[in-house]
Amino acid sequence: MTKELIIAIVAIGLLVAVFFVSYILNKKTPIPKECQDLKIEASKCAACQNKLCSLRKEEK
Repeated sequence: MTKELIIAIVAIGLLVAVFFVSYILNKKTPIPKECQDLKIEASKCAACQNKLCSLRKEEK
């Protein structure tokens, strides 16, 4: 293996690790008190095509 290939593999591994750590920390972060009672307007979600959206699941 060449030196550049090892550096590339380590760099990609670090990027993946940073992604997963930030994702996990984001999931553990509680919703601020000011935002807990916000209601989603149906008109805003009507144009959205994301069927896996957690807001859409809560709406039903």
